[in-house]
Amino acid sequence: LMKLKRALVHVTGVSSLFAAAFFSYDLPDLNRTTLKIIERRTLQETIAAIPKDCGIPSELTSVILSQEVRGEASELDKLSAVKYEPGHLEKYGKKISNNPEVAREYASSHGPFQIMGWHCKFNFDGSRADRCEWYQLHDLEISKREYCRVMNNCISKNENVEPATKKYYGIFKCYNGSDKYAAEALEELKNESLSKI
Repeated sequence: LMKLKRALVHVTGVSSLFAAAFFSYDLPDLNRTTLKIIERRTLQETIAAIPKDCGIPSELTSVILSQEVRGEASELDKLSAVKYEPGHLEKYGKKISNNPEVAREYASSHGPFQIMGWHCKFNFDGSRADRCEWYQLHDLEISKREYCRVMNNCISKNENVEPATKKYYGIFKCYNGSDKYAAEALEELKNESLSKI
């Protein structure tokens, strides 16, 4: 079943890049679901639209993408990227589903922006939501929508923080939760900014 899920995630990525497609997706504790792929931007086009669509500076998104999916990954690899985060299983995954496989997916980060699956089902204040299913985070538009929602929340939390280095450190830590990640992302942002001078 998990191999089927992974295969369908790849199908989702390919469809998002090259064509409109329909496919059925089975989950153990959900009714049979049909996901319609109608988005037709490439990953690079989606990224380029973020400053205008979401008000997030392109430099921040560039650093996030670099930190979240490292190396020379292909566009399809970025779209289908998944990372299990066991620390989120009890707090979120098991509250969303009693099925261990599904709970694990909601406790995993997905797609090029590595959005946690549970963001589909929880608001920032801890109340429940129903924005999407975890596998839809491999669709470019839904992934972008959730990235913009999460990142703008982090920016808002840190908008009055001074100096700027502390502000951006706070934004990156809010996004990922790790001090190590925040420090590395801040250093990359400094280097990227200096390279444009």
